[in-house]
Amino acid sequence: MKEAIKKTIASQKERFRRLRLQDEAAGQLLEKHPVGVPGAMVESELQMLLERELSNLRGQGMEPKGEDGLKEVAESLRPMAEKRARLSLILESVAEAKKIECTDEDFEQDMAKAAPQLGMNLQQTVSWVRQNGREASIRARLREEKALEFIISKADIKEA
Repeated sequence: MKEAIKKTIASQKERFRRLRLQDEAAGQLLEKHPVGVPGAMVESELQMLLERELSNLRGQGMEPKGEDGLKEVAESLRPMAEKRARLSLILESVAEAKKIECTDEDFEQDMAKAAPQLGMNLQQTVSWVRQNGREASIRARLREEKALEFIISKADIKEA
């Protein structure tokens, strides 16, 4: 049992290290590449963040107060939506330049991870994703993640 706990802790530490590394790389990309973003792209990102935030709030038994409360939540998320949209454009251009693609295997692995969280098997998850028109956005996210991993793999990283 001690070994299992040690493995779990080591796995968590590695996961957090990778997340910090990804956040740092994303921050540096945004800093070094100040690209403009179409308003529609920011609004789409904002809508996704807003839906997620409202779901989280409802899960905690809270709800924004009326239209003003909803606008306040949306405006608090706008800077993050703008950053995510900018990062998406940057990573998309890297993926395009380096011919990085999301393979069917990448997609299936991601669905296999999501399936237990959704209480479904792999086939049910893939079917649900496709029926709800989410496959393209998931593949785009996976492609961006691969582009970010490519950038990290080429970076000269010195950890403290």
